[in-house]
Amino acid sequence: MIPPHIAMQGNLSPALVAEATPEVVAAGTKKILETMRGRAGHIFNLGHGLTPGAKLENIQTLVDTVKHFK
Repeated sequence: MIPPHIAMQGNLSPALVAEATPEVVAAGTKKILETMRGRAGHIFNLGHGLTPGAKLENIQTLVDTVKHFK
């Protein structure tokens, strides 16, 4: 519905980073990246940033998954 020349921002729930396992975080991150594949200007982020309960291993998984996505 949105023209391909319009940049999109895709959000991962910060609750996932706080409550899930690294495997679930990686799967959720990849799902967003796959959905947005080929769109110009996609911005990946967390819905409302990191919460105080965010697990460090999940933050690292999120960053690594985005950095290494092909």
